[in-house]
Amino acid sequence: MIWRCGDRILAWDDRCPHRGARLSGETIEDGGLRCPYHGLVFNSQGTCVEVPAVPGWTPSPQLSLGAYPAELRYGLVWLSLNPEADPRHIPVFPQWSDLNYRKFLCGAYRVRSSPLRVMENFLDVSHFPFVHNGLLGDRSHTDVPEYQVHWDDQGLSIKDVQIWQPNPDGTAEGAMVTYNYHAPTPLSAWFEKLSGDRRLTIFFAICPLEPELAMGWMWITMNYGSEIPQAELHGFQDRVVRQDIPIVESHLGRDLSR
Repeated sequence: MIWRCGDRILAWDDRCPHRGARLSGETIEDGGLRCPYHGLVFNSQGTCVEVPAVPGWTPSPQLSLGAYPAELRYGLVWLSLNPEADPRHIPVFPQWSDLNYRKFLCGAYRVRSSPLRVMENFLDVSHFPFVHNGLLGDRSHTDVPEYQVHWDDQGLSIKDVQIWQPNPDGTAEGAMVTYNYHAPTPLSAWFEKLSGDRRLTIFFAICPLEPELAMGWMWITMNYGSEIPQAELHGFQDRVVRQDIPIVESHLGRDLSR
């Protein structure tokens, strides 16, 4: 369960430690959160500070909530199930603070497949001529020349991936483009697509909901196309993702962790 307390983002177990009721139906009042079942109040540290049935009683420290590190960055809430997680491990999004780029958020996209399978699809360009024929690829241009793959403490980098696209960015202008991918974590990655002096970046973050259910958000950034309505660009990206989802969900081996 995620909620805002002042300027802080808090992430807690979605259950009251008293009788296990869900707290997501809670009431927030004066910086605290009240359980919808018996009215217990928990402060911003997750400690119970009030039990209405026993006025004036000081609750046991054991009557507290499990908390997880959470931080708001890039307009998204980042949460770790590791209580000792370092917020510096949140992936870097280089174009976020670059004023030369326009930015807009796409999603959330729900895919009934393994989160790793969803990310695998994001990092792959050889499906473009078949799944995105006429948009990001063309069946008469299926070859993908050799490219560079590098792994270090910053994660996975895939550079100089070239492919011909009839409509690489929604402007209906065909071109040979170059992709440079960066995957610092298993469920977050971004690429920069180069076409002349044009730069288009997609930053992709995936949240696993179930072993075979994922939700993803995409930040799109561009250093061109200021005259193109955002709704048109947003619609183009939605169309691409709608083409991806059925093919990803059709995989027989959807869970890559096994």
